[in-house]
Amino acid sequence: MAERHVRFRRVGLWLVLIPFLIYVATEVIILVMVTAAFGWWTIALLIASTLLGCWLLQREGRRTWGALLESLGRGSLPPGRTADAVLVMAGGLLLIMPGFISDIIGLLLLIPPSRHLVRSTLGKLFGKAIGYSSEQPVVIEGEVVQETSTTDTMIPRISPPSP
Repeated sequence: MAERHVRFRRVGLWLVLIPFLIYVATEVIILVMVTAAFGWWTIALLIASTLLGCWLLQREGRRTWGALLESLGRGSLPPGRTADAVLVMAGGLLLIMPGFISDIIGLLLLIPPSRHLVRSTLGKLFGKAIGYSSEQPVVIEGEVVQETSTTDTMIPRISPPSP
């Protein structure tokens, strides 16, 4: 049993490590290609994207968190508000990270129209993964029966002690 658990952890590690290494290698290859095309201006592009990420994260984050807090203050929580807040934070972090792939993904998460598209797509994917469907719930027809007597219980009534 323990050997199976260790083997599963090794497989799980590789399932995370291999895509991460592919991502890093792709970022380096694109960075080398952009450097070959633009030279030292690549550093300026990376700094500009980081500054843009900080600014957009602050602007969109403030707007999204404000809407989230406003809806919480009214006592309701629209389902998209929390997802928007998470996507804005993830997009800002990706835009601040060095690399052009992370910048593109982060920018897509920070811009409201594309964020809505990402949110709805992720909602559908996670909904399918957990078996949720957007179909109408099944209603079973029946009748409600009111209990007529509240004194027919197995628990005896306890009266307070008299002084």
